[in-house]
Amino acid sequence: MMKMYKKSCVILAIAVCMAMIITAFSGSMCEEKQISFVFGTNQIIKTVDPCVAYDATSNTAVRNFYDSIVMPRKGGTIEPDVAKSWSVSPDGLKYTFSINPGIKFHDGTLLTAKDVAFSINREIALGKGMSYIWTPIMTDHSATAVDDYTVEINLTSPYGPFINTLVSIYVINEKLAMSHKEKGDFGEYGDYAQAWLASNEAGSGPYTLTSWLRGTEMVFQKFKDYWRGWTTGQPDTVYFKIMPEEASVKIALETGDIDMAHHYLTYQTYKELESYPGITVQEDPSYEMIHYTMNNQRPPTDDIHVRRAICYAFNYQEALSEVLPATYKAEGPVTINMPEHNKTGLAYEYNIDKAKAELAQSKYTPEQLSSMTLDCTYVSALEWEARLSALLKSNMSKIGLNVQLRPMPWAQMVDLTVKPETTPHFFCLSSTASYVSADYFLMRYTLDATGYTSAMWCKDKTLSDAILKARVTVDSQLRDKLYKDIQADITERAACLWIATGVHRMAYRDYIQGYTYYGLLSFDEYWWNLHILK
Repeated sequence: MMKMYKKSCVILAIAVCMAMIITAFSGSMCEEKQISFVFGTNQIIKTVDPCVAYDATSNTAVRNFYDSIVMPRKGGTIEPDVAKSWSVSPDGLKYTFSINPGIKFHDGTLLTAKDVAFSINREIALGKGMSYIWTPIMTDHSATAVDDYTVEINLTSPYGPFINTLVSIYVINEKLAMSHKEKGDFGEYGDYAQAWLASNEAGSGPYTLTSWLRGTEMVFQKFKDYWRGWTTGQPDTVYFKIMPEEASVKIALETGDIDMAHHYLTYQTYKELESYPGITVQEDPSYEMIHYTMNNQRPPTDDIHVRRAICYAFNYQEALSEVLPATYKAEGPVTINMPEHNKTGLAYEYNIDKAKAELAQSKYTPEQLSSMTLDCTYVSALEWEARLSALLKSNMSKIGLNVQLRPMPWAQMVDLTVKPETTPHFFCLSSTASYVSADYFLMRYTLDATGYTSAMWCKDKTLSDAILKARVTVDSQLRDKLYKDIQADITERAACLWIATGVHRMAYRDYIQGYTYYGLLSFDEYWWNLHILK
């Protein structure tokens, strides 16, 4: 009897131990269950430096690694982010920001006003990315930390849309960044850690950089101490995959190899995906301008009459019906839904007779024009850009202009725009505003404007001065009038071939919830908003 009792005790003990092991194992399995999200795109990420990033995919990476001073809301309004509140002096020159306490950087240190001031001043000092927005009204010491959680920004002149633009200034961990500085042109700041921050992040955003195989994949990992917190279903790991062709992106979404596809697919592809079981295609109004910049400094598009002829010779109706369905015809250099858009009929219309009449007034003879080749670059992986460019080539042949199509990767296209001599005659560009103001689309025509959005090289002091005057005008009604007059001026110059105001489309699996389009460049590709319910 005693033996049986002992045996029973042993069996019971083993059973208890096994139960504890199974419980512990299953519990750890539940805790370790990771939610992954896969995003597919044709576009590579060029840099993760928030003061240098300018294109859509680079901005997507930055948006997830860093927090901005303020955040956009759907509809174009602004809400707090790193800054929880702010005030403006009566003369519009001093902005005072209260910083949210308790925000942690990814290395565990606390974000303070000193980091905010450093990040703002670094943006101006480097003069890259979107800095041209602020350089006319700020210096590289405009921002100062009053105390640990108060920042003052002193402008050199008033600037109406200033708060709206701060969605594009991200806060960098100064101590971490400066620990990686190299020799450079910025005194005690060396190179401002440009070399290191191009491939590494020093942010406080919802995700950290796990790995980056350039041209192939970037991996984001959830930052557990993110100050906004986490809820069930948000992605733990995000795989940002670069896929060479549109067809491969489409197939990957249909098969479930990716969860969401980028917004540069053709209209026809979106319509096919819309009918596919388990896929949602979301459409939203957009501040996107689809156009070709025309090199205003390279023959023969250095001649205003040649540029006007091109604008008259392009068949807009065919472009909108065959290549860009469900978009809206552009009317000048600002999207038609922007508040300060000039609605007095600035659009060029398809008219071959007018195109030929303009060519007859140019400084180039028909023989000279027929002997020239006009380069047109577009993204090789984007089918709609190929079709639009083929239409451009066909249309221009009707007035004796020979267009050579040069498809290439996006990064290679951007590299061509560093100087007028290498910039193509036509640069196919889909440009979405980073803040809600006509100022975004007009600042690219100033003398100091840089980057591929300024690939038209329209550099005129009178025009530039007019733009700079408008943006510092405090009276909103007067500023609105000045912006509209400037749009008429730029349209008269035919600086670009403006085609359409776009409609934003995003395709994703129907188990994705929380996707929000804000109307601004890359802010919708914010992984923290998403919930994976499958």
